[in-house]
Amino acid sequence: MVGIRRWTAAGVAAAGVAFASLALLTTFTNRPFHSVDERQHVAYALEVARGHLPTLSTPVRPDLPGMAGLAVRCPTPAPDLSPQPRPSVAPPLARTVADTRGTTSRAGPGAVGGSRAARVRPPPRRPPTGCPRQLAASLVIYTANHPPLFYVLEAAPLRLGEAVGAPIGGLIAARVVNIAVGALGLAAAAGLVLLLAPRRADLAVATAGLVGLCGLYADLAGQVYNDVLAVATITAALAAAVAIAIRGPSPGRLVLVCAATLTAAASRASGLEVAGLIAPAVGLTVGWHRAARRAPVAAAAAGAGAALLVVGTVAAGIGWFYLRNLSLYGDLTGADVVSRMFTVRPVPWATALVSGPFWSAVYRGCFGRLSLVTGNARLAARAVLLAVPTGLVLAAARVGTRRATRARAARERPGDGAVVAGPGGPPVGGRIVVWTLIGAHVALVVVTFLWYVNDGGAAFTRYLFPVLPEAALVFATALAAFPAARLGLPTAAALGTLAWCDLVIMGRDIARANPALRHLGTLARIRTAMTDNHIGHPATVLGVLLTTLAVGLLSLAAIGARLSYATVPQWRIARAVGAD
Repeated sequence: MVGIRRWTAAGVAAAGVAFASLALLTTFTNRPFHSVDERQHVAYALEVARGHLPTLSTPVRPDLPGMAGLAVRCPTPAPDLSPQPRPSVAPPLARTVADTRGTTSRAGPGAVGGSRAARVRPPPRRPPTGCPRQLAASLVIYTANHPPLFYVLEAAPLRLGEAVGAPIGGLIAARVVNIAVGALGLAAAAGLVLLLAPRRADLAVATAGLVGLCGLYADLAGQVYNDVLAVATITAALAAAVAIAIRGPSPGRLVLVCAATLTAAASRASGLEVAGLIAPAVGLTVGWHRAARRAPVAAAAAGAGAALLVVGTVAAGIGWFYLRNLSLYGDLTGADVVSRMFTVRPVPWATALVSGPFWSAVYRGCFGRLSLVTGNARLAARAVLLAVPTGLVLAAARVGTRRATRARAARERPGDGAVVAGPGGPPVGGRIVVWTLIGAHVALVVVTFLWYVNDGGAAFTRYLFPVLPEAALVFATALAAFPAARLGLPTAAALGTLAWCDLVIMGRDIARANPALRHLGTLARIRTAMTDNHIGHPATVLGVLLTTLAVGLLSLAAIGARLSYATVPQWRIARAVGAD
C-alpha cells in the first residue's frame, strides 16, 4: 500500500511537471495582455497592492508597459450607462460561444444599468484633450465583482516588479505564481479522486494529467487569470467535505473543511455556490455519524451545528464582500451588471441545453480559441471526445461481465461468492452524501452556466471549469476500460494527444497575433515569440521546457502503467460467458 501511495505521488508530480512546462511556454510566448481580460485582472491586483478595492466603475490605468487604459492625466469620467440593444433571436449556436482562448469579449462600450454604481457624478463638460467623456467597458475593471483572494496573491509580485523597476518582470512573476496555484489544483483533483475511489490510484494520476494537459487550463494558468485558483480551491473544499463523509467527522477535519470552503468562496462566486452545497452535506454527515451513538435529537443538533459552523466561517470571512456587491450592483455576484456591459446575444437555456453545436463549441473551447481548433487538431479533439462514450460502454460491459462471473461462481460453489463487509469501510450514508454532493455540484455549475448564457452572458468554456476534475475523472474512467488499460496505454495516448494539440494551437495563436510568422513551423513560432518578448536565450529555454514536457509525459506513461497493472481489474470474458 505504501508503494502505491509513493507511485501515486510521483505520478501527480509528473503531471505537474508536464503542466508547468506547457503553462510556462504560454507565459513566455504570450506578450503582456495578449488576452484582454488579463489587463483587468492585473489592474485589480495593482489596486489591491495600493490598498484600494476597486468597483466596476474604477478605470484601468496604464501602469505597465503595453497596458492600455485611461491615462493618468485624465480625470475619471462616468461610465457609459446607456443600455445596449440585444437581438431577440440568437445567431447560430456555435457562434454564441466566445471564440477565444480564455479571454473576454472585445465588445465596445457597455452598460451598467439598474445598479447603484450608476449614481456617479456627471463627467466634466470639457475633459482634457485625448480624454474620453465616458468610460467604455474595456476601460473599467469589469472583474471587480470577483472576491479579492486571487488579487491579494498576485499583488505581491506585481508590486515587487514595480518597486525594482521591472514591471514586466513582475507580470511574469505573477504568471508563475498562478502556475504554482494550477499545480496545486492538480494535487487537489488527485486527492478528491483518491477519496472517491481509494483503490484506483491509476484514476487519480490520470485525472491530474488530464486536468493539467487541458489546453485552456494550462493557458489560463500561464496568464493572470483567477480561474485556476477557483478550480484548486473548489476541488479542495469538495475533497475536505468528502473526507468527512467517508472517514467520519473530527475536529481537525471540520476545521479543514471550514477553511477550504472559505478559501473557495473568497476565490470566485462559484466557490460561494459550492459552499451552499458543502454546508448541508457536512451537517448531514455529522448527524448521520452521531446518530449511531446519540439520541436522534442530539445527533440532529450536532449536524445543524456543523452546518452552521461552515456557514458562519464563510459569512465571517468573506460575507462582507458579497454584501458589498449586493449594495453596489443589486446582486451578490454582480454578474447581471457585468453581463450588460457587453453586447452578447442571449441564448435561451432550453435551446442551449439540447443544442449539439452549442455544446460542441463549448467542448472545443477546452483546447483553445475556436477558430484555431481546425484540421488535425479538430480531428484529435473529436477522437478524444469519442473515447468517452466508447469507454463508458466498455466499462458497463466490464461491470456486467464481472457480476455474471461472480453469479456463476456462486452457483457452482455455494458460499464462495458471498460478500462479507469488512471493518472500517465507509458507511452507506456517507457514500450517499458524497455522490449526492458531487452530482449536485455538477448540476449547479451547468445550470448556472446556462442561466448566465440565457441572461446574455458569454458562453466561455472556463465558466464550467469548477467541474473540470469531475469531467476528467469520467474521462479517465472511460480510458481505463479500453483494451490494454492494464498497461496504461489508452491514458498515455490521450495525454500525448492533448499535449500535441496544446503545442499546435499555441503555435497557431502566435501566428494569429503576428501573421508574419505563419510561414514558420510550430516550434519556430514559439521560439520567435520568446525572442519578441525579450526572453533571454529563447532556444535554450524552449529546449528545456520541451525536455521537461517530454519527461513529464514519459513519467506519466511509466507510472500509469505501473499503477494500472496493480489496480485495474482484469477482464475475463471467457469465464463469464460459456456453456453451463
